Amino acid sequence: MNVHFYSIFLDGVYAAPDNTDTPEFFPLPAPDDHEIARVAAATARGIIRLLERRGLLSDHGATAEDPLQDEHPLLAARDRPCSYPPLGSSTADRPRLE
Repeated sequence: MNVHFYSIFLDGVYAAPDNTDTPEFFPLPAPDDHEIARVAAATARGIIRLLERRGLLSDHGATAEDPLQDEHPLLAARDRPCSYPPLGSSTADRPRLE
């Protein structure tokens, strides 16, 4: 099963300027690298806490028992850490499955 969501979000806000009846769309600026990094870090902390609560992380950060190891070894994380280069780095520096 691949759980996923389809979502549509506005990248701005509708407001009626000067108390008019016709709302106008005011776009928001795109997030900068710092904002994206902050959201990514908060998401990573939440995932780590969830994995710790479920007993799937050891003290060293590696999975204690990886249920994917036997059935899907390419998806298993036992042999390789999950770490990525910082935002803005070249794609040549990113890890690849071999």
